[in-house]
Amino acid sequence: MNGPASISSWTTNIKALVDLDIHLRYRQKGKKPYASHHRPGKIPNRVSIDDRTAMVEKRLRLGDRGLDIIIGRKHCPAQVSLVERKSRLSLIAYLANKGTERVKQNIIDLCPPLSKVHRLTSDKGKEFSADQSIGQSLAANFYFAHPDVSWQTRLNQNTNGRIRQYFVKSTSWTDISEEQINRLIEKLNNRPPKSLGIKTPNQAFFRSQSPVALES
Repeated sequence: MNGPASISSWTTNIKALVDLDIHLRYRQKGKKPYASHHRPGKIPNRVSIDDRTAMVEKRLRLGDRGLDIIIGRKHCPAQVSLVERKSRLSLIAYLANKGTERVKQNIIDLCPPLSKVHRLTSDKGKEFSADQSIGQSLAANFYFAHPDVSWQTRLNQNTNGRIRQYFVKSTSWTDISEEQINRLIEKLNNRPPKSLGIKTPNQAFFRSQSPVALES
């Protein structure tokens, strides 16, 4: 795979319902392969999730998103994942390496197809050390979860688990084509999670494009 999944090709087809054919899903017994397993680093001037408005947890608006890194075989390359909290809409993009600048650019590239960004939240992985620059580029606030409080990043961990149902932990992302990544994104966004009842993330997102004005 030569670069990030094409955002433009994904947005062209995102509203179309995909064929939810039977897909072989892998599960690892006795383990939860959902964690990203990337080491936390010291990030100067990071802003704690404790300072984040409570509205984010209530999922009252579009634009609050969780971020994570999904590690491939031998820890590199990887995928950066972005999940919209209210609609559960998911995007992922290929990372040839986990360098700060590469992660930063992929996050910035993933956000424009969606609504305005308000809040971004990640764990304390050093890959996110460009948090202030990302926030400035997107006119958003960036927060970091506590390393030992799993519920604060549960949304992304659950999404990682869904991704692992299609591509197991031992997968080498270099062997996965752009077309396969785009098909995975479509499958994730057209599969109703429990939190949305019978709605898919696509339906929840595109029917909520005019949210009520709330505190910023």
